[in-house]
Amino acid sequence: MSGNCPVGVAVDGTYCWVVNNTSNNVTRIKKSDLTTTLIAVGSNPVSLGDMTGWAYDNYAK
Repeated sequence: MSGNCPVGVAVDGTYCWVVNNTSNNVTRIKKSDLTTTLIAVGSNPVSLGDMTGWAYDNYAK
């Protein structure tokens, strides 16, 4: 569902965002229907201090 080497996730009211470090992109997953979109962000989008943890919201389908 996401790209290569997912290293972080963020959740908002509509989407889950997954940072894919070695793919140089971010996967946007729409929570209502699980539609995915890959968004290019250039080389090495993640530093050691960015998006290296987990985010949680209480979304229920």
